[in-house]
Amino acid sequence: MNFQAAAIDVGFGQTKWAVRLDEEIITGSFPSLAPISNNNTVTTNLANFVQRNTIKVTVDGDTFEIGPDVRLAMGSSNSGRALSEDFPKTKNYKALLLGALFYAGIDRVDILTLGLPVHTMGLYANHLKDILGKEVEVNDRRISIGRVVVIPQPVGSLAMFGSINGSAINDGHTRLVIDPGYVTTDWVVSSGHNMIDARSGGRVGGVSHVLKQIAELISDKYQGGKLDRIERIDEAFVTRKSFNYFKHVISQTELAEYLSRSTQIIEETVKEIKTRVGDVEDLQSILITGGGAKFYEPIVRSTFPMNDIQVLDNPAFTNAIGFLLVGESMKRRAEKNG
Repeated sequence: MNFQAAAIDVGFGQTKWAVRLDEEIITGSFPSLAPISNNNTVTTNLANFVQRNTIKVTVDGDTFEIGPDVRLAMGSSNSGRALSEDFPKTKNYKALLLGALFYAGIDRVDILTLGLPVHTMGLYANHLKDILGKEVEVNDRRISIGRVVVIPQPVGSLAMFGSINGSAINDGHTRLVIDPGYVTTDWVVSSGHNMIDARSGGRVGGVSHVLKQIAELISDKYQGGKLDRIERIDEAFVTRKSFNYFKHVISQTELAEYLSRSTQIIEETVKEIKTRVGDVEDLQSILITGGGAKFYEPIVRSTFPMNDIQVLDNPAFTNAIGFLLVGESMKRRAEKNG
């Protein structure tokens, strides 16, 4: 399909995309896992068996498996997850980006909006614009790309908030947006539509650090060895279901107990945000977004007790939807200016 604008948010935890179809914004996601494709497979199309929902994406000679069912393609030591700060420069990142273009159903897009953590914008924004040519091939589909735009991730959430609360942004009041991600936490302070760079920033310290601490508590209690697949813990929080650790069933109640003992990294991050933001009496509101919102909300509320705290609806997708709105706005301005 052809789109005037589309958005992709490649995070350390999940890769999200957003497009507008028949005036409705459509979103989707899959885990940010890109294991090297294994030519040996036991998947089958026989009755009663379901073939996994993944595609193969080739980047610079390496073929990766990408998609919603990618965990079924992972080996014991081949998770395909990259957690380093130079993630945007890895083959895994490009494979996830190309996979998102495919799953979003894009054949052609005029403006593709991407996002980066605040503190890496200067390092990788131009690189992201360069790695996507005017045409790419993904799983035998040729996809044409007009212009690539890269913005700080929390700005996407601010754009979505503004689309719903236009007068709230136009009033020129000062707001803080906190975006806890899988590995990094970013924040921006804005006065209306204008970013206040000196009070904005980002740091390493996200949901994955909390999950690793919980994994250590589980392995220490049951003495079963290191629990490497922390995404299983994350999935349990998202689905509100228990999960198995060897013969033990880890319930939601037990997970909540571990979470309460694993908040030091969150407390340190939120304290740094408060220090970097400075005086907070001028903040009209503090908006929490991102996949880690549920982990950070209690500590943000206790750290900023005098401020109005709002958790944005569907926080995991707010950045991607905001990116789309930014791209659509740029497209309208371009058409208006000829």
